[in-house]
Amino acid sequence: MAMSLPDMRLSGSTAISLIYDNHSIARVHTRHLEALIGTQHLSDLLNLTGSVSNAQLDILSHEHVTNAVRQLLNEQVCFGVQAVATVNADTPLGSFRLHNINLPEVEVKFDRVALPTKVATKVSEMNVTQSSESTLAMLVVGQAQSPLPYDVSVKELRAIVQFHDTEIGILTAHGLQLQEGKVPLRATILFNRTTPAQKTEGESMLSSYLSGNETLVTLKAFEGSLPNHPQLGAALGRVPVKLEIPLPQLDLPTEVSEELGADRALEILNESPLLLKHKQSPFLVKASFHFFGSTASFVLRNPLNEPVLIDSLHAVATYHGSEVGALDFDAQFDMPEDPSVGPIVLRGDTPTTETPRLPVKWSARGLGRDALKAALGGTLTLNATASAVVRVGKFGPLNLNLTAEDVGAGVGF
Repeated sequence: MAMSLPDMRLSGSTAISLIYDNHSIARVHTRHLEALIGTQHLSDLLNLTGSVSNAQLDILSHEHVTNAVRQLLNEQVCFGVQAVATVNADTPLGSFRLHNINLPEVEVKFDRVALPTKVATKVSEMNVTQSSESTLAMLVVGQAQSPLPYDVSVKELRAIVQFHDTEIGILTAHGLQLQEGKVPLRATILFNRTTPAQKTEGESMLSSYLSGNETLVTLKAFEGSLPNHPQLGAALGRVPVKLEIPLPQLDLPTEVSEELGADRALEILNESPLLLKHKQSPFLVKASFHFFGSTASFVLRNPLNEPVLIDSLHAVATYHGSEVGALDFDAQFDMPEDPSVGPIVLRGDTPTTETPRLPVKWSARGLGRDALKAALGGTLTLNATASAVVRVGKFGPLNLNLTAEDVGAGVGF
């Protein structure tokens, strides 16, 4: 039989040790046991029940914590929990204190944390917050699939962003509430191109992404990953914790008319459009070939709030391996008489920008020439390769190599 003791006011503190591999690897100190309740059993037994939450965890052995995390990524891990408590009791008969109450050791099992090989993300907004010639800071807003089976609250999380094992930036997220399923994502990414390797791999990553390919970056934990828990962060930095994340396509409108208006969209579609198929990059909305004028113009989408400047663009379109035409634009040489024109500027305050007509040299002979003439007034499926020099705000110049396959083209006179 048990009965509560309503006239007894209880308070207490405890020191809890986390045991792994017969070593005390971490300790929790709390001055106040929450919701401490005393229950009398029979006549001479007193059960005390309390809880501990939001307590500071002090790492005692970085080596053993590292080993525990490494094991947890491969199999179930058992931890022992030892505790020593002090209890204060205020009763109608007076106050008393019980010191150094050794609580029975309990075993806590954590199931293996099976990190996914890829983490799905969806981005709805990207805003440039700062740019210089060598750095670009971006605020990214969207959703991500939580990689953990537990609910975790993290005040600040940092991770190294790698591409082909080269560090190209640092990701920082604040106020993360991880739980099973999709979680809100609001993070800042600082891209860096101060070394030749960072410059090369950063440009390679952007080239792949803008070509519509699945582009994987790696998030890697390091010693500074948890600024609010430096000891735990130091342990994580010694474990090869890496997550591959496909760079997400932006959640952007797919219809030309949504951004240009129905009248202008119809006008564009009647001007020999080069419309991308669904699998292609969403940044090229359309391109128009003008056969007798030997020119091409493009409607390009800039998803950023910062202007994107195209200093040069060199592209070749092919049909079954045979060249159809080549575009060769360089702002420095093609528009020297009007410095106000300069590079092609994709403004950051409008969804799309239509370029001026750029000179194209059509192939004089071969299968590509024959196909182009046969497609006048109709359609043609092309492949294209391009090299471009661009800048994002002050960031750059960036040398990009782009490809597009199975592009449906309408060929006009």
